[in-house]
Amino acid sequence: MMFTKIRTGMALDADQFASRGLDVMFQRAAEETTKEYPYPVLPVHWMTKDPESDDMAQHPANWLWSWTSKDTPGPKQTQRWSHAHPTWTFYALPWMAKWTSFVLAPSKTDGPEWLKPQGFWSDE
Repeated sequence: MMFTKIRTGMALDADQFASRGLDVMFQRAAEETTKEYPYPVLPVHWMTKDPESDDMAQHPANWLWSWTSKDTPGPKQTQRWSHAHPTWTFYALPWMAKWTSFVLAPSKTDGPEWLKPQGFWSDE
């Protein structure tokens, strides 16, 4: 995503299919990721990963979305977690570069304090 030469993009997994009508998503992405709102749009996941939600009761504790830092508590989860299949425009690239740097080099970047003790992040 960071090194593409495109104005509007969409990331899909290898197990996803592109079918007729998918082109409308590019127009929608261009309408949603703008200079005024420079963030990628992520599809919501069916599972909340909220430790306070009853739909997570049957899953192991490591599936929950929880922060490990006791000294600098992270933000309260306000929405479901998202898939890593964003749509975006070039306006979102600075934001994506900033957050990617926080994950790749948390001790060398000016990331939020609550994010640093989390360790390796993965969506799997």
